[in-house]
Amino acid sequence: MINISIPEKKSKSFIENFFIKKGLVDIVEKSRGVNYKVNDLQISAPYKPVLNDLYRLFQFNVKKNINGINTGNKNLMSMTRDVLKFEYFFTPSIIIVVDCRSANAKFLKDNLIRKWKYIIDKKNEKYIFLLKDEILGKYNLLQNKFFKSKKNE
Repeated sequence: MINISIPEKKSKSFIENFFIKKGLVDIVEKSRGVNYKVNDLQISAPYKPVLNDLYRLFQFNVKKNINGINTGNKNLMSMTRDVLKFEYFFTPSIIIVVDCRSANAKFLKDNLIRKWKYIIDKKNEKYIFLLKDEILGKYNLLQNKFFKSKKNE
């Protein structure tokens, strides 16, 4: 059985100073950035980090092996989840190509919610997702026709 103690809550200034002392000034600066809302249709920067959450995770930083695995293991794969955040902003017929990252493609395949066609190009190690939802309106219909016209070229 693993004994876990939840760290006590710290003030915003304490947490900011904690990351600054660790040499992570850029994370502190980014956390002070714009706080995007769900209805913001265009996001030109990644979501700002939530320092309180990062601080709490940092307290659980594993410094030893557990079952022969640790987070510093270079064989572990990073997962992309940004696509999941933006899934409902995608219009039908959008295409996502995952290049040479089969674990990421499997992660997306398992976690995307809308109707996606999943194609594997084993020879070139490409994983293709095509959103197959119903057409949303006039402009999406034109986009869909454009994609289909390029298919025959």
